[in-house]
Amino acid sequence: TDTASVLHEAMGYIKFLHDQVQ
Repeated sequence: TDTASVLHEAMGYIKFLHDQVQ
């Protein structure tokens, strides 16, 4: 797996969760 790709996916997922909370 590409580390940069994984980080990009993680950032997007965290942003999604953060938006759901607020």
